[in-house]
Amino acid sequence: MELDDSSHDAEDRRERDEFVDQALAAAGLAIVHVRAKRGYQLDELRSLFSPHLEMSAQSPAEVVEKDARYMPPAGWRPAV
Repeated sequence: MELDDSSHDAEDRRERDEFVDQALAAAGLAIVHVRAKRGYQLDELRSLFSPHLEMSAQSPAEVVEKDARYMPPAGWRPAV
């Protein structure tokens, strides 16, 4: 993901973005350009990213409960 502010409207920045996009595509990696703004709607971000990610309809807690092999990393403690 790349947050694009108004500087991305400049010609030299558009050329740089095109180069980066082509390099990432050649490597088989997707890039999602998101216009920078003060806040984002979760549904809007989901619709932008979901074509590029394997997204589960389950919550993270449901996934962990179903995967008996899941163990937190050694030394991990929840933040208090």
